[in-house]
Amino acid sequence: MPPLSTHPLRILLILLALLIAGCSNDSGGGSNSTSTVVVNWDANRESGVNTTAGGYRVYYSTTAGFDIDSADFVDVPYESGDTAPTSTTLTLPSQTHYIKVVAYSALNPQGSAASEEIAVNKLFW
Repeated sequence: MPPLSTHPLRILLILLALLIAGCSNDSGGGSNSTSTVVVNWDANRESGVNTTAGGYRVYYSTTAGFDIDSADFVDVPYESGDTAPTSTTLTLPSQTHYIKVVAYSALNPQGSAASEEIAVNKLFW
């Protein structure tokens, strides 16, 4: 297996678990609509990812080809068991978002190379 710093993660498509979360002022799907998206990815088998101080960061942006250094993210840390969790739920405004996943560990807190980017299109919400 490649070292953590060069091991990109593969994301499994999200569309299995798209749920409408509700709206904050507009139940008709207007500009204030939000949707809940469940993101799943393949586990990274590096031991550092699957121990204390390891886990994943799920980055998201409305800009295709975004740089993770300036993107919002959700931390999905290792908590217990054999592996860190390999899914998380995001509540996002109802528009197209782009998502990347990064594995990290105590030895590599900046994380591995980001996964390939996937788009979650508002047409599916």
